[in-house]
Amino acid sequence: MSQAASDAPSVALIGGGISGLACANRLQELGLQATVFDTGKRAVGGRVSSRVLTVQQEGASKPVHVPVDHSTQFFTATDPRFRELVSQLEERGAVSEWKGPVGTLENGSFTVIETPEKKWVGRGSMSAVPKALANDLRVVTDCWVASVERQHDTGKWRLWRDKNRRQRLSAGETPASDFDYLVVAHNGKCAEALMRKANVPKLHRLLKTKFSCAPPPTGLMQLSSLW
Repeated sequence: MSQAASDAPSVALIGGGISGLACANRLQELGLQATVFDTGKRAVGGRVSSRVLTVQQEGASKPVHVPVDHSTQFFTATDPRFRELVSQLEERGAVSEWKGPVGTLENGSFTVIETPEKKWVGRGSMSAVPKALANDLRVVTDCWVASVERQHDTGKWRLWRDKNRRQRLSAGETPASDFDYLVVAHNGKCAEALMRKANVPKLHRLLKTKFSCAPPPTGLMQLSSLW
């Protein structure tokens, strides 16, 4: 992947899930300087994350290391643009097609789920997917972006680690510099909280969100709490 020029516009992306990482990759392909800020302490990935459990089996001399996916166990690709990304991930050895059964296990009974599309899994674990997407990116992990503000004089974005706006965040420069653009790859409720005091009132009103399972009220974005 080509690297952006040092004088290229800079973009801060808040959220290192699949959406944020895919967006950062595309921005970098277009020649922009992308920096991803993510709260993950071990790695990026959001819901597409895994960990390795050490299991001591009865009668075995050594423990077994078992990868366990936290949320997403497999995925399908129907959009042509996403299929192209999956093909790239397959070439890089990050994903492979799953040809075994997929289903649900309840009270000892396994029910197969039939899907017409190809099913894809991470090679080794699902964490291989975000790892591959983040490979060529500038990523800041274990980082909570508590506050953002668009500067009146320059129009650029300034990020802080704390709500009191004392600890600035940057792409690694000293002194810290502002970003030309900002992408919040997060759910609407968190995006709204960040934008509330960011000097962009019209955008803030568009992001007002609620979690609910009932039909959404007029003019308000809604996220399903059952997802």
